[in-house]
Amino acid sequence: MIFKSRIGFFYLIVVILAMLLLAVSSISSFNVSNNNFSIIVASIISVTITILLLSITFNTKYTIQKELLKYRSGPFFGNINIADIKELKLNTTKYIGLKIALATKGITIKYNKWDEIYISPKEEELFVQELAKINPNIIITHN
Repeated sequence: MIFKSRIGFFYLIVVILAMLLLAVSSISSFNVSNNNFSIIVASIISVTITILLLSITFNTKYTIQKELLKYRSGPFFGNINIADIKELKLNTTKYIGLKIALATKGITIKYNKWDEIYISPKEEELFVQELAKINPNIIITHN
């Protein structure tokens, strides 16, 4: 089962501002510089960052597949054995650590002994239910 990430307002504003800044800097490099090399470098950097931002925005998802929770956000991906999940902390915000989310309120998943990951599925209740079906020992807490 695939769960898309919820996209928060703050994230959307940051991405739009970043893309506008990249566009303005690219246009100004065309107008200011007579050096073709600097124009090419500026263009490559702008296009690469834009592709990365769009990839993260439209390709952040969480997949529950048999005994695994797979996560992907642009080029960043991994998986967690659902049997190793100890706790789900709902309605949290995480500023440090692995954050595969596009919203400020989401779920912190504690797994193994010390590992944590922060995610923000759109259908949070269904997501939690599906994980609890596979591993009924998961502790679910609300903030």
